[in-house]
Amino acid sequence: MEDGENTDIMGTEDNPLGVAIVGGGIAGLYCLYRLLKDKEQFREIRKIRLFESSDHLGGRIETWSLKRDSSEIGYAPTWDPRHLLGELKDPDTSPYDETAEYLRAEFGPMRIEPRDQTLLREFLNELGITEPGPGASESLNDLVPFFPYTSQEPESAKFILKEEEAEQKNIMDLLLLGIRRILEIVEVKDTHHQGNELWCQPKANKAWKNLVSQKSFYKHYWKGELLDWINHLEDYDPRLFSEFYQTLKEADEKIKEKELRKWLEQNSDYYKIRIYFEIDGHPLWDMGFWNLMSDVLSHYAVVKIRDWGSYYHFLHENLNAGEWLVFWLKAFKGTHSLRGIQGGMSRIIYTLLFKLCELQTQTKRNKPIDESALAQQKYLNQCLARKEDPLIEVQRTLTSIELMDSGIVKLTFNQGGDTHVFARHAILALPKLPLDKLATPLPQVLRNCDLNDDAQKCESALASVKCLSLLKCFFILEHPWWHEDRELNAAAADIPTREITYSRSKDKTRGMIMIYTDHPAITFWSDYLREFKQAAEPDQVYYTTWWRDKFVLPPKPEQFDRIKDWKGAWKELAQLWKDNNSDTPNHEIDPDDLNAVARVWNSIQKWWTSMSTREQTDLLRKYYEDTKRTAAKNYLQHKKIQQERLWNRFVQFARDYEHHDFLADHLLACGIHDWGKAPFGAAAHGWLPGEKSRDHIEYLAAFPENGQWKGKIHVCGEAFSDYQGFIEGSLRSVEEALCKIRESS
Repeated sequence: MEDGENTDIMGTEDNPLGVAIVGGGIAGLYCLYRLLKDKEQFREIRKIRLFESSDHLGGRIETWSLKRDSSEIGYAPTWDPRHLLGELKDPDTSPYDETAEYLRAEFGPMRIEPRDQTLLREFLNELGITEPGPGASESLNDLVPFFPYTSQEPESAKFILKEEEAEQKNIMDLLLLGIRRILEIVEVKDTHHQGNELWCQPKANKAWKNLVSQKSFYKHYWKGELLDWINHLEDYDPRLFSEFYQTLKEADEKIKEKELRKWLEQNSDYYKIRIYFEIDGHPLWDMGFWNLMSDVLSHYAVVKIRDWGSYYHFLHENLNAGEWLVFWLKAFKGTHSLRGIQGGMSRIIYTLLFKLCELQTQTKRNKPIDESALAQQKYLNQCLARKEDPLIEVQRTLTSIELMDSGIVKLTFNQGGDTHVFARHAILALPKLPLDKLATPLPQVLRNCDLNDDAQKCESALASVKCLSLLKCFFILEHPWWHEDRELNAAAADIPTREITYSRSKDKTRGMIMIYTDHPAITFWSDYLREFKQAAEPDQVYYTTWWRDKFVLPPKPEQFDRIKDWKGAWKELAQLWKDNNSDTPNHEIDPDDLNAVARVWNSIQKWWTSMSTREQTDLLRKYYEDTKRTAAKNYLQHKKIQQERLWNRFVQFARDYEHHDFLADHLLACGIHDWGKAPFGAAAHGWLPGEKSRDHIEYLAAFPENGQWKGKIHVCGEAFSDYQGFIEGSLRSVEEALCKIRESS
């Protein structure tokens, strides 16, 4: 910020913010980073603010750090990179203590492909998250190898396949066979290329020529030729696209559209596949991927992939065939270059926040803040959330958008009362569900301004993707039975899940199993979250975690009110805390006052979890005898019932694998997170059949197309990108939006 600038953080209609970013996930944060870092490209953008509805940042990037010590594994939800702008609950507990050992449970993305994801690779390099150099000491910012995609089928149940399908060694090879057969019958309707010079790279053209050749020699080596072609496919660089776009700034709209399409054809093989691949005159984008696979494989081969195929193929969702063919081509290309992050994916958010501090204060740090967690917390709060001029505001929920006659966008946020924000540009870095749940949907906002054509385009774009639910569950146990080289997805087909990963502590005495699943198995695991009244309640607590011999309280006391028959339990627990800690003035609160209780709820939680189960039970029993109030007692008893169901289920699975000596006491902790619940509504998104993704992406990057508000609203994020399900998709979508903002500035 320049000295003397108006510090009215919400702006006015006469003096609005330059950009208001809504959403503190990776898309919103990356957008903020780019606007601050490349300010010369956005000279007209003077004031920027980011608004996040929750109390943390990072969105669907979420790492739970499970600390290992000599006696137990304990996860401290009190300090995490996603909560850097909130109150620090326990300054002694940090997931980034270099001296401690942690197991990292990834509830969001767990693997990335920086080799083939251009924007993400550059972004990680800027954040210092890189491949370790030869002889370098281990760092939490190291990229570490991750298992390639693999798939195991059950040992007992078998589908009887015939001929070439039966010859495939595994389910991944069966999927490759389906892709090869698609390519054998596909027609390429391309007016700009002749012969076999269809692809950007000569090696891709050679492999394609061999692949579609009728010569028996090449047919014998089809898998190698197919992988050669896949590995040499090229995608366009969003930065180069943006530069080319700016050269057409003054061009006529029709000429601009024609030149952009031509540029994309020349620089992206995947664009050509999306647009030009047809079967019997029918474009792939206009059919479902399940239908397409059924055209080239037997029903049982497709069912085998659908039901036993590990990794998220989403075949059962029958998504856009053109998009999903591209998805799998990228997946096969990157399978052997997959990476995790030593300190967990939340390192991206952690390091990014410090980079934002540098840009905000215009002070470059020679080294990261290496003091205590509390010192880091204070530093970030001072830089990003300072009261006099905050860059980021949390707990700001967008409720409505209005287009003012002046051409300014008015955003209304709710947090104990309405707050109005005026901005020249509004960037909505949000998933599909929050956009759908605005009090006045975006298409109606446009209709209110008589922009009916825009309203129809916006409505079509927002309805063009499907929300994809994923549920993730972890188990921490003593005496893990697997060996050091336990591979990804071992035994995944023998239980209701899609993927399983295994890890162990350095001394091999503790281990973690992570289960990742989609439909239909997601409904099996979500049954253990039934303590809430409705699965799709607007403010649903969408995950929970249990520890052996511990009753964990909800993160906020008001969440009791949404739990059937437990309303008022927070009052009893607050009264217990007050009665047993009355020596401190801070404990002088009214337990019936929810706001008063909320202010000290972290202290109540810390006090409660510090006791053993027996101490908790004895305290509740005495309280019940004295007062006859039972809400808290009923809550904890029901929690225990739900906990024991999941506990017993895991023990049974372990014994089904003939680990008959596995005892219930060996299970230390478990956690579940259902991304299909609000506020996200999905873990990922997929384009529906019949949708031309490029048209929707271009429209949502800057709309409306008419009126004094032309190009003032920008929707970006993974949901409406050409790389759905990945961080790269979020970054590419942001670049599309910023390209349009640069054009108008």
